[in-house]
Amino acid sequence: MPASQSGSSFLSRAALGLWLCGIGALGFVQFYLRAFGDAGFEAGAIAWLWLFGASIVTAIGGALVVRAARRPRSPGP
Repeated sequence: MPASQSGSSFLSRAALGLWLCGIGALGFVQFYLRAFGDAGFEAGAIAWLWLFGASIVTAIGGALVVRAARRPRSPGP
């Protein structure tokens, strides 16, 4: 039986969660760039918003990935 008909793979089940985790990682990079810009640690309000938003998005993405990992594979057609 071909692999495409054997059921959904983990990557296809967890795609949204992995995408959100990637977006969250970019948010953490933005926080770092804004907080540690030129001279030491000087985080303003915008940097803290980046950190807060990235944390929320990464937590949601992680929850979706865990949910996809726990879900049993559906049988193929």
